[in-house]
Amino acid sequence: FPSHDMGLAEETGELLGKLAKWYRDGGQMPYEAITKEAGDVLWMLSRILDDLGITLEEAATMNVVKLESRKQRNVISGSGDDR
Repeated sequence: FPSHDMGLAEETGELLGKLAKWYRDGGQMPYEAITKEAGDVLWMLSRILDDLGITLEEAATMNVVKLESRKQRNVISGSGDDR
């Protein structure tokens, strides 16, 4: 795996860690820190998709189509990839 594949997990963990601390401790959301970590996650994801010849826009569009189909078929809830 290229290094950015594992970097996605690392950056996602950092984002979730900041969110967990905020949920646990309360107070004002650390907007800047969370936004920066979210940007790191997006960057790593975009690198992986680029290696695969997929754009973020293509992935997002396909996801919207998938969710819209599930909503129309009333299977938006539940689990499984092929609902």
